[in-house]
Amino acid sequence: MKQNLFKSLLLALAVLIAAIPLQAQMVSNNNDEEVNKVDQYAPKYRPNQVIVKFKETSPVDIKSNAKGKFQTSSVANIDKLMNEIGVLEAEQLMPLTGAIKNRAPRKAKAISGREVTEPDLSKLYCLKLDSTIVQSVEEVVERLSAIDEVEFAEPNYLAFIQSTEESTTYQAEPYYSQQWGLNAINMPQLWEMPKTDETRPVIAILDTGVDITHPDLADNIWTNPNEATGADYEDDDNNGYVDDVHGWDFVAGT
Repeated sequence: MKQNLFKSLLLALAVLIAAIPLQAQMVSNNNDEEVNKVDQYAPKYRPNQVIVKFKETSPVDIKSNAKGKFQTSSVANIDKLMNEIGVLEAEQLMPLTGAIKNRAPRKAKAISGREVTEPDLSKLYCLKLDSTIVQSVEEVVERLSAIDEVEFAEPNYLAFIQSTEESTTYQAEPYYSQQWGLNAINMPQLWEMPKTDETRPVIAILDTGVDITHPDLADNIWTNPNEATGADYEDDDNNGYVDDVHGWDFVAGT
């Protein structure tokens, strides 16, 4: 009896192990996914897109047609590779950084005190690839990196807001140690200062947006009393913005 149970357990374990690669393959073959899901802990990136920076000294001069489709890089061996990897578009990401002539590059000091010179990023491009030709973004990056005219190439990684977890103090934020900007402006010292006035100012956030349910903001978010108690789809406070309960998104108009 025990021997049969042991065999059954071994058989179930073997089936489970055999199913894992199949499941991973099914996930990785899902074309509806916006980003790669082969490894949930790997950095995510846009499918069929690569960021490439050509050297400032290279003769590369990307040209596209009126519809934005890639035509030539003005370098024969690069054109050959571009066609092989299926480049449909080559979007110039920072066109103005090298366009201003007769001006010395601007300089600034980093938080470490080191002087930083404005780089020329006019040869930084996002390559958009034909999904029927490209086999692997990693392979495309490797092939581009091997070209002398290329300074670097990488997938078009996605960036996310760092902290979404609730914390009781700023030190408890999971990525606080990586947020160098807070210390650069002495924000922790400000947080530790006693309140001298209980009047709460309204602060407008001019950024990527505000998550009004975020634990750091939910209890502090400004609420428009007239709109909060007014009728839906009506401009209850007559300020020109309908249902601006917590402010206004001037990009989306909501």
